[in-house]
Amino acid sequence: MSTFTNPASAAGPLLDWDGAADSGPAVAGGKGWNLGRLARYGLPVPDGFVLGADTYRAHMKEAGLEADAGAIEQRIGAEGALADGVEAALAALRERVATAPLPTHAGAALQSALLSFGATPLAVRSSATAEDAPDASFAGMHGTVLNVRPELGAVADAVRSCYASLWTAHAVTYRQRHGLDGVAMAVVVMRLVAARTAGVAFTADPRTGRRDQVIVTANHGLGESVVSGATDPDEYTMEGFIDRPPAVVSRRVGRKERRTETVGLDEGGGTRLVDAPTAAR
Repeated sequence: MSTFTNPASAAGPLLDWDGAADSGPAVAGGKGWNLGRLARYGLPVPDGFVLGADTYRAHMKEAGLEADAGAIEQRIGAEGALADGVEAALAALRERVATAPLPTHAGAALQSALLSFGATPLAVRSSATAEDAPDASFAGMHGTVLNVRPELGAVADAVRSCYASLWTAHAVTYRQRHGLDGVAMAVVVMRLVAARTAGVAFTADPRTGRRDQVIVTANHGLGESVVSGATDPDEYTMEGFIDRPPAVVSRRVGRKERRTETVGLDEGGGTRLVDAPTAAR
């Protein structure tokens, strides 16, 4: 259970896990909604909350960026993301999104919520309203900022970085390919798990579609090296879970040549990709 609770979560900019589960992906984004559901099911979701998608919409409106964003989307739809000047226009838009001040009400709510985290480093994660959907995953496209100082300035910067990640050529093209209009960005703020090993579990084999198997890819350190494709991780195939205890039925040991580790908060926080010791590979 999260230490952050907001009894009026449906009316305010921040949602606790219960509020995220109740609000659905249109408000909490795909990731925030699913984290809320997992917490409700009793899984050990780290303490955290969701900054709802309406704050992103207010951010874009107050910064006067809605028209520019719409014009870029129209141009990419007509000419393609590789047309002359498109990438420069997207980069300029991302810079403006990432530097415009957050709406005042959101900053005040964040400031209050961060008091419950003390000195714990945070993970700030994108949660777009169309991601993690049955037909559009947006896997790896949107921003995540790990090992963030639990201070308003650092968290606000990370939130805006997540907002800006909606405006890469890859993300815009993917939205258009799937016919998705009006996608907005909620943001998850949660305690960072100081993982010794981490990875990704697929509840169906992504290559074959088999739903009687769980595929786990994992590496030493934080899971970012696995998610970003920066290393060759271990892979485990598991069966069971429903009619019998789960068991590993096959494994492939990867090279694990690099891993992601945290940088001390006194050095500014964040992460770095480092070469792994030979013995750990």
